[in-house]
Amino acid sequence: MVGEISSQSLRQVEAEVVVVGGGLSGVSASVSSSRAGASTILVERCAFPGGTSTAGLMSSTTNFYVTGKGLVVAKGFPYELVERLARIRKKGNPAVFQTVPQIPHDPEKLKVVLIDLLDEAGVTYLFHTAFSSCVRRRGMWTLVFHTRSGSVAIKARAVVDATGGASVVLSAGGRVLPAPGSASFEFRMADVDLEKLVEYIASNPSQYDEYCDVESTVSDLLNNWEEFGIFHLPHGNGRKMKIVQEAVRQGRYPRTFGIVSNMDAFGMYGLRESRTAIINTGFITGDFLDPFFLSRAEAAARRAAQIASDFLIREIPGFEESFLVQTACELGIRTTRRIRGLYELKRSEIESACRFPDSIAVGCERRIGGPRFEDGFDVPFRILLPKGVEGIVVASGKTASTDPAGLLRAQVMCMQLGQAAGVAAAISAREGITPSRLDPVEIQRELSRQGAFIRDPDGAVTP
Repeated sequence: MVGEISSQSLRQVEAEVVVVGGGLSGVSASVSSSRAGASTILVERCAFPGGTSTAGLMSSTTNFYVTGKGLVVAKGFPYELVERLARIRKKGNPAVFQTVPQIPHDPEKLKVVLIDLLDEAGVTYLFHTAFSSCVRRRGMWTLVFHTRSGSVAIKARAVVDATGGASVVLSAGGRVLPAPGSASFEFRMADVDLEKLVEYIASNPSQYDEYCDVESTVSDLLNNWEEFGIFHLPHGNGRKMKIVQEAVRQGRYPRTFGIVSNMDAFGMYGLRESRTAIINTGFITGDFLDPFFLSRAEAAARRAAQIASDFLIREIPGFEESFLVQTACELGIRTTRRIRGLYELKRSEIESACRFPDSIAVGCERRIGGPRFEDGFDVPFRILLPKGVEGIVVASGKTASTDPAGLLRAQVMCMQLGQAAGVAAAISAREGITPSRLDPVEIQRELSRQGAFIRDPDGAVTP
């Protein structure tokens, strides 16, 4: 605990809001907090922001911007980000089209765009900095972090936990629940003839799984390739590809490699101009909070990436001249912990297009294997507030209070939740009251001012 460390041994800084974790939810929270008028520090353990979307190479955003009726419900920060990426490519914004299931991007360009957003908002950021512990006294938080130069203590009035594992909430004594999940490992192939790959799929339409990811048809794939220069093969589509399954049956390619299963999933994402494809294949399950298992899983995943990339080069059209150019810095872990929140959002509520008076986002995520929701559903602020501790708001869909865990873990929703968490933390710091005591209308008004889509932001709200 901070109280057990001599203040003389710590370098100390202060801000009104500190955000722990620099993934998409953390960047969204930081930018939104600063735009709401709070001095904000973002702390990230990697050398750059983006989290799973950059370090994890999950460089394709599932298009949960638009509902089945064509209503764009993910505005504000997540829409601003995809707009910037579209401008860099000098293409239209694909987020507004239901027929676009995934929006691939260049992870290197995304890193810079996120840094630009932080700089423009006036956010102070610390990379290469790992969270250690925290304590709250007299309404102020002190958080301790490890850096290459020793420990740093940051004092703040409000804290946003965007770690993706509720690490700050756990350290603070808040209530968390285990949320064991799976992980995937991404890698990138260069010099891929994407045109040839698209032609192969167009010639074998029965081998394209329309409902494996977000629903899309072969016609959608071809149109998106022509109009936006984006390529998307649904994650899991390899199970329908004859060339893959014959190789598995004949022993030329393994479906399982040690602790890695589903080696034949083969989700793929690419941009016409890059001549690269990011591959998502293989699952690992286990206790990712155990550092020994996690280390073994990372090693197994890197070996599996070599096997999968060699197979692509040997047998999949378009990959003949390609080579493995990059592997993810880390596994893409779906869930590890979730908070016990002031409210628990259930799948049944989402599927019935739920409405809440304290809504801070409207989403359209849906169960894999079915069509888009025709209407959006409300996300209540209370699922971001952990029981047992005051002054912390979680920002990640991986750790929000949902049943099942990770119900809102896709990138678009993580950015929506991050924006809400950042705004709430900024208002909390400014007014000197804990987030749980905030009037949701005040949060909704600031979110609306920042461009987020909120139903009836000036409507009556009950606790």
